[in-house]
Amino acid sequence: MKTRLRMLLLALLALFVAPAGAQDANFAIDVTINNFATSTAGDGPPSISRTDEFAAAVAEASGAEESECTSYGRQSAARSFAQGKRLPSGPNSVKLLFSADGYAQGGHYRTCGGCVARKCVVVEGHDTSGATQAKSTALVTVKPSESL
Repeated sequence: MKTRLRMLLLALLALFVAPAGAQDANFAIDVTINNFATSTAGDGPPSISRTDEFAAAVAEASGAEESECTSYGRQSAARSFAQGKRLPSGPNSVKLLFSADGYAQGGHYRTCGGCVARKCVVVEGHDTSGATQAKSTALVTVKPSESL
C-alpha cells in the first residue's frame, strides 16, 4: 500500500522588541536548526540522516524481498526528506521555512513448499512494510546585545 505524505510548513517568528524606528536592535537572535530523516523497508536496516540548516536530511531504503522459483511480487521502499532553513529577514525578526516529504510502500513475496519446472508448489504469501519519518526543529534564542 502506498502512502504519500506531503507537508510544507512556513513558520514566521517575528520579535519586535526595539522601539519603532530604532536603528540597532538591543538584542541578538540566534537560530539553531536540525533536520532528521529515517526510512526502513522490509527487514533491511534503517537509513538515517541528520543534518543542520545548511543541508537537507534525506534517507532512502529498498527492501530485498524475492520470491522463490520465479519472479513474483514487489519490493518495499521508503524515502524521507526534511529541511529547515533560515530565510532573509530584518534585524528584529526571524523567518524560518520548514519542508518535509515522505513515501513508504510495503512489499510482497512468496515462499514455496517446492519448485516444479520453475513453478511454485504450496504457496505462502508474505507482506512486508515500509516506514518513513521526517522532522526539522529550530531553537530560537533571544539574548541581550553585548553592546548594552
